[in-house]
Amino acid sequence: MDLIFAGIVLEISGLAVFALGIYALSQNRGFLYAICLIICGISISIATLGISQNEFMGKPLTAIDKGEYKIAFVYMAGENVSVGIEENSGGENESEHLFLYQFPKSAFDSGSINPQAKKLTVVESGKFKKLMLE
Repeated sequence: MDLIFAGIVLEISGLAVFALGIYALSQNRGFLYAICLIICGISISIATLGISQNEFMGKPLTAIDKGEYKIAFVYMAGENVSVGIEENSGGENESEHLFLYQFPKSAFDSGSINPQAKKLTVVESGKFKKLMLE
């Protein structure tokens, strides 16, 4: 969530710099206008395509914290295992949302992947995480 927040802050600051550029254009300061547009374009591009790409482009998440998660589906394609996890994205009154995660098959505890699993448990030992489908 921290990256999403950073993307939003960068996007808003880029729009603020764009507004400053429009003001500079109205005051006939072309050089300041050009600098503001360049900074605005760079910051909005980084925010949209770099920081928040999972949110905007639908790429699956590949990192997960330790804990237990409710599974909506498990799909295996080659050496990749896609897992749909239902999570609460906010407070207690928020509804559950589906998040797509993708992990290599080798990250799971057992050699076989159960497509009927209803729970994912992530155990952490140092920097190593072990995934278990139940």
